[in-house]
Amino acid sequence: MLFQKLFGFESGTLTLNLVLHAGTLLAVIIYFYKDLLQAIDLRFVKLGIVSSLPTAIIGLLIKKYFDFDGVSLTVVGGFFALSGLAIFLAHRALYGKTFAPFSMDNLYAEITYKHAFWIGVAQGLAALPGLSRSGSTIAVAAMCSLSGPSALFYSFAISIPAIAGAVILEAKDATVASADYFSYGVGTVTSFIVGLVCLAIMKYLFSGKARLDFFSYYLWVLAVILCVI
Repeated sequence: MLFQKLFGFESGTLTLNLVLHAGTLLAVIIYFYKDLLQAIDLRFVKLGIVSSLPTAIIGLLIKKYFDFDGVSLTVVGGFFALSGLAIFLAHRALYGKTFAPFSMDNLYAEITYKHAFWIGVAQGLAALPGLSRSGSTIAVAAMCSLSGPSALFYSFAISIPAIAGAVILEAKDATVASADYFSYGVGTVTSFIVGLVCLAIMKYLFSGKARLDFFSYYLWVLAVILCVI
């Protein structure tokens, strides 16, 4: 892969996914740390559990029964198309509305355990190749009448245990070659910086001020290309 060539990853050492997940996890924690500190209470923990259970079950089932190595470009294109649909639905639910700044009080006023469950289902299904995790979870949250700021925060807050679980599972089977520490560090820092930039952009996109449907059109065009080549 290009990323492996750029940063010198070697086969049989620390996996690329592990490095990317670690950087992304750190970016989410740093970007939302003030809000996450407010979320350390029993109610949010229960919401997180309700979301995480379907995520874990669906994710493990997909990993067990879905052949990622043999997946065709047509299948990936189909999931890109579904990601485009999810983002388009989020656009329809959020665009043109005015939202108050994020607060835990607003989130608790908007979300129910039923909402949390369906958002967790969306996150679990995002284990499929080409299906956007953030796009799917935010789309479901928006369709459950969560505001843009609440949908964005909750989507990434529940990603923390999911990403952390993936890191633990991958780290269990990874080996580290001492000569590659620099490559690991560069890869992790790069994914961390990219993650922070993407989160800042998404905060604006899901504020109700920006049009998300343009990204949907891009994904649909990409899906068509993948299906015909």
